[in-house]
Amino acid sequence: MSTSRRNFLKNTIATAAALPIIGANKSLFSNNLNEDNWDHISNKDLLKDFNEWVNLYVTEIRNEKALGREFKDNEALVHLPEQMEEMMPKFKARFEDADFLKEYIKISQKLTKEIDQSF
Repeated sequence: MSTSRRNFLKNTIATAAALPIIGANKSLFSNNLNEDNWDHISNKDLLKDFNEWVNLYVTEIRNEKALGREFKDNEALVHLPEQMEEMMPKFKARFEDADFLKEYIKISQKLTKEIDQSF
């Protein structure tokens, strides 16, 4: 994986405040995160779905590492930065809740950590 893609992915996940709003492909994993409007979704449910989404990507990353393949060879991983960009404005709308933000960061760090481990 190129350094620029790795850095972009790390920044996308770790830095919630500075992301642009860009359209992207739908998530490959289906849950509430795919919905256009999150107003009816509780913070608890949203964080549960985000955790599920992150765990699925962590599994994908570990599988790719085990196979010794590059990031670019896995379509799910290639679209991860775009999916994060698409979801980020909706997450940011809930960051005023300190507990939500704390849990969001905790969950997202699992993905960042996995990417940081020489991928």
